[in-house]
Amino acid sequence: MFGVAFLIFLNNRILAAETNAHKSTICQIIAGPSTYNGAHVQIRGRIEGNGLDTLLIVDNKCPDVGISIEFEKPSKLADSLMSAVIENHFLVREKLIVATLTGVFEDRPTERPRRLIRVSRVDALKIE
Repeated sequence: MFGVAFLIFLNNRILAAETNAHKSTICQIIAGPSTYNGAHVQIRGRIEGNGLDTLLIVDNKCPDVGISIEFEKPSKLADSLMSAVIENHFLVREKLIVATLTGVFEDRPTERPRRLIRVSRVDALKIE
């Protein structure tokens, strides 16, 4: 019984954190990464990748930079996002993939990738 209560408590904490995520832009985070380090953020942008192991969220307003994407757990939307990137990279190359990502941002100046969002939620996935 204790285990079930703990899981409910933990799930409610995660949902509360996602709900209270700081809505920001990619450019704001890039301009002040230490301000957002460790924070729950919500960002919207274009999703790009090489179809293999690199996945980024980018914004045309701050070109030549992006935030790497990792998923905390598997989900149908995460799978849809990965499938769209793979298809776009290897087959179509003309689709625009846009999504809103919620997760914890990490600024890691001595590591690669330097900027990372550990995504816990994908919303408003749009493929055109």
